[in-house]
Amino acid sequence: MSRRSCSKTPAFLLDIERELARYPDLPRAIAGLEFILTTLAEMGMAVAGTPFLSWPIHPAQGVTFKVIYEFDDRRVVLLALYPAVPPPSEPFTA
Repeated sequence: MSRRSCSKTPAFLLDIERELARYPDLPRAIAGLEFILTTLAEMGMAVAGTPFLSWPIHPAQGVTFKVIYEFDDRRVVLLALYPAVPPPSEPFTA
């Protein structure tokens, strides 16, 4: 099984920059996603009315972002990142 390459659009990089101060583990979550998508890009969720797919990532407890992407046999392109679940109003306690 061959791996696809993965790239990020300038818009995606701006989305990361916008969220990085609040979620310092965001790059690690995205790196994990890249690892998955380079072999299993087909497994994402269809974005209704578009040719794109989405995949959730969780850079912090109770926080979910959706990554919008497209792919072909050779590459995955990360297009957009947006909050899918708002952060909790109270800190998480175990």
